[in-house]
Amino acid sequence: MGRLFNEPKDKADILNRQYESVFTQENQEHVSCPPGTTLSSMSEICVTKEDVEKLLRKTNSVKALGPECISGRILKECYVQLNWLQS
Repeated sequence: MGRLFNEPKDKADILNRQYESVFTQENQEHVSCPPGTTLSSMSEICVTKEDVEKLLRKTNSVKALGPECISGRILKECYVQLNWLQS
């Protein structure tokens, strides 16, 4: 007969072990491509103060929060005041 686990940490550990058991660990150093394709390197990205200001001005203030959990309204209204844009 199996054991019963009531503690949240025990349950989380059991679920984590189950999750890890069904996925393989891939070698990140040697990523394979489908036959006949090649990986090209990405060129350098240059982001200017003006680019950031333009995007912040165009921010839709009524959309849902993004991954940074900052309201679009706050970003739009305060973009000029942000210290990192002033330097």
